Amino acid sequence: MVNFLVLLAIAMASAVIVWVYWRWVAGRQFMFSAPNGFFLLQLPYLIGTFGAVNPENSQDMIWLLAQVGSLALFTAGAILANSMRHFHPAQEIPAFRARPVYYDLDRGWKVLFVAASGIVSMVVGVYYSMAVGYNVFTYNLKQFITTGAINSEEYSTMRTSISVDKYVAAGYSAQFVAIILPLVIAFLWFRWWQNHRALNLFSLVVLSLGDLYFLTLTGGRGWMIFAIGGFVALLFVGPFPRVGKRMRTWGIVAMCIVVVFYGASTTLMGRTAVEGQHNLATGVLLDFYDRIVGWEARGQMLLMQYFLSVPSVWGAEWWASLRDLLPQTRQARGFGSELHAMLYKGDRSGSLGLTFAGSVIYNWGLLGLAFLSLAVGWLLERLNIAYVRGPRLLSRLLVLFFAGFSLARLRDPYSLLLEGFVTLGLCYWILKLDGDAGACPLMRHSAARPAAKLNRVPTRTGHFRPFAPTRVDLRPVLRSRPPEQA
Repeated sequence: MVNFLVLLAIAMASAVIVWVYWRWVAGRQFMFSAPNGFFLLQLPYLIGTFGAVNPENSQDMIWLLAQVGSLALFTAGAILANSMRHFHPAQEIPAFRARPVYYDLDRGWKVLFVAASGIVSMVVGVYYSMAVGYNVFTYNLKQFITTGAINSEEYSTMRTSISVDKYVAAGYSAQFVAIILPLVIAFLWFRWWQNHRALNLFSLVVLSLGDLYFLTLTGGRGWMIFAIGGFVALLFVGPFPRVGKRMRTWGIVAMCIVVVFYGASTTLMGRTAVEGQHNLATGVLLDFYDRIVGWEARGQMLLMQYFLSVPSVWGAEWWASLRDLLPQTRQARGFGSELHAMLYKGDRSGSLGLTFAGSVIYNWGLLGLAFLSLAVGWLLERLNIAYVRGPRLLSRLLVLFFAGFSLARLRDPYSLLLEGFVTLGLCYWILKLDGDAGACPLMRHSAARPAAKLNRVPTRTGHFRPFAPTRVDLRPVLRSRPPEQA
């Protein structure tokens, strides 16, 4: 009874943390941002831990309390950033989303960036495909259609050999085909949306089909889900809701592609067996549940039972993962393979990763988790404040949105590189070389007023008075000078 009351108290504390975050950090707004995404991705692990925790095991309870405390300190860090910058999310985020978006993708430097990045990414994707020699997903799908049999062992062997038997620079290639190329596709999508030019549509179709092939090359599901998921989040909970509403049909189509691919790849992996028999719908749903709440959370808890009982490595694992970035110091089977072997009876054919809280505890202990949770909350919210208060140029919104989508998956320093935050930061810096955006037209359907009344916009748009109501005559505000020049 005492253990049940303790768990109930922890659950109530977790609910209070979620409410505080929703009220004072998210501003009661469904807009995706780096801090919102990070907070949201931690919740499934916490929920799964509640379902798997053994109250009699002290290490289980420490792990549960560590996750709750990490979320609490992350929220505190974000609130501290809001206080220091005098940021009021409940007022400023709706005003930010209500402001018009200025279309700047036809400027020469940005056209060059889109063309060069698209060509280079396609070349890297083709080279990567040739280095691998096969597409795991399409090969096994063809075998299934031809023979009607599922060979999950062959699927797993083909995936493992890509990273173990030969070096194909998978992480570097992913920066082009899974990070830069989806960004270029988004740029082309909005260029076609704005002017309906045939060349943009043709380029969009060619690059999209090529990227679908590249993302399915290794047979994994993560890169495909995050690449298309970023586009879906941009349309449904992104920075321009008026435009998103008019594009949501395409967002639904993108979600259907992800669902079909997830179901097909899960089937080909042999993970749809329920009680010894293949049941596609039930098996896919159970696999998805295990990936976000069920076995994923239980596996993390089993790993942390061991890591909480041994001394911290004081950053040694973080440093080793960064050293693996160099081909000459790379290990064929790294820390992820060791974690997989710990959970699957010595099987090193797969790879696992720790969560943010687990990685910090393993490297720096519980005190390190307390400090870094607070610091990460503060830093991510500072970036979000700069995002909201900055100019509403389309190129800026797209790059920073995808950068925030990558940063939400933060686990350790290596993830900043692997998930593409550093790459997108470099893209943002390159686009900033364009200098003053000049007089830009409004993006279609991005403003409450007709575009003809708002296209007379001088240079350096986007500096708006804070706390503006949703519907306001923007013309005098747009003609005002930036605050730093007033």
